[in-house]
Amino acid sequence: MSQEDAAAAWRAARTQKSCLHSEKPEGDGESSKAAPSTGWGPMEATWRAGTLPFRLAHNSLALNWKARTRPSWNRQLDQAVVSLKTCYDNTPLSAPLIRLFADRAVPASLVPEGVSRVPQDLGGDLKVSWTFPSALGHQADAERFILYVHSPVYTSSGATIRGLVSRLALACTAAVLTVDYRPPPEGDREGAVRDLAKAYRWMVTQPAVTPAGVIV
Repeated sequence: MSQEDAAAAWRAARTQKSCLHSEKPEGDGESSKAAPSTGWGPMEATWRAGTLPFRLAHNSLALNWKARTRPSWNRQLDQAVVSLKTCYDNTPLSAPLIRLFADRAVPASLVPEGVSRVPQDLGGDLKVSWTFPSALGHQADAERFILYVHSPVYTSSGATIRGLVSRLALACTAAVLTVDYRPPPEGDREGAVRDLAKAYRWMVTQPAVTPAGVIV
């Protein structure tokens, strides 16, 4: 099978799965407004959720003896992708559950050392965090400043984003600001934009930070 045929087959399988997950349960009233159905019965859903830790452990061990999914991927990235796919295939789709798995796709043990993380409370339930190389001593000593806006699939405190932001700070000698904004679908899009705008306005008032020197 050529690479193009494999990609087409993968897209077709994903489309079929998306249709399956978008099916609405039958019935009237409030029950018809429930979360999208996976097509599983209660027993199968319980079995899948109960055996998920074993599936994840099996995948982690199996990666020691199988070739990389892609030659350019290291073992940590391969493990994260396989874990996310396994969770997606064996759990009902809901934003909080997807976010829970996405935050833990990268183990906390893989978050780089040598960085400092300084949380700040901006009020109104909005929290931000500076991440910068510990060798700098203070975020104002950084060579550049980055406002990192993560996907609503993640949280800024999760190991996945902390690992990525830590590597970014070390590679760029930068102070990176992450924002714990209100993510959709729990919050509306306008609320997320207001949180990010508030964080940006606060950021440019900090020592050594100018609007022209901020990378978003």
